[in-house]
Amino acid sequence: MIRPPIDVTYADAPRVIAWEVARSGMSPADALTTAQAKAFIADVARCGSPLLCITGDAFARTDLCEIIAAASALGLRSIVSTRAAGAPGAESLRRLYAAGCTRLAVPVDTPQADLRTALAARAAGFELHAETLLTLRNLGQLRELAALLPPLGISLWNVRFVLAPLHAAAQDGLNAEQTEAACATLFALWLNAPFDLRVWEAPDYAHYAARRLESMDQAARPAKAASALFAVPAMSEGRGYVFVSARGEIRPSESAPIALGDVRTQHLLDVYRDDPTLRRLRDL
Repeated sequence: MIRPPIDVTYADAPRVIAWEVARSGMSPADALTTAQAKAFIADVARCGSPLLCITGDAFARTDLCEIIAAASALGLRSIVSTRAAGAPGAESLRRLYAAGCTRLAVPVDTPQADLRTALAARAAGFELHAETLLTLRNLGQLRELAALLPPLGISLWNVRFVLAPLHAAAQDGLNAEQTEAACATLFALWLNAPFDLRVWEAPDYAHYAARRLESMDQAARPAKAASALFAVPAMSEGRGYVFVSARGEIRPSESAPIALGDVRTQHLLDVYRDDPTLRRLRDL
């Protein structure tokens, strides 16, 4: 029997920590120093075994591989997103892989996406994830986007639904009817795809998928229906997910403008567990 996601509050610790290690145009003096970055990595390890997602202009940091090596030495899983980092060269990718990061996330938002970084990363041995910001502009292109992924050997497609109030153009956001249509298309694509799918900012997707799988004959359900991605509810800001800015600010997400603490002076786990804003988000 396929059941809706089990009741997990994510109150104990974050499962995914997104860290913007650098930001284009920001003074390096405002970012965490190497020593502060390593201290933060040690603090992340206190959270158990979360996935550390390195975001921002990551390759602008000359100590990126040193930071990754520190995380790897503590047994932390890491993935570097290239969305804001431009196109790293083959040598930069080889050094990153040697430092202990074996996963790379590449943006795939349009059928014309530049996939050169993905090809270079695959040649370097990385496990590849794809990232898509789903808006009205590419809602009708989901099948074309999905078709780009198998030739690249993508193992996981992360699709993040745009929330209109949090993004620049409100007209880009999906309404309820469009969200339901997107869930239906994504589920149909996932059924026969060689990659797995994680949907962000659309918690109804997990329930939609569970209902669809429940209605299918046992023999027709794909083996990946037992994936761990169906075992727990979707993560969102404050619910299994937390963001740390290039300046060390602890936020519910990248889009949320409110700073709840600073990793230079506070323990991330303490802020995550005890901050009133994050507690309220988990209670929603």
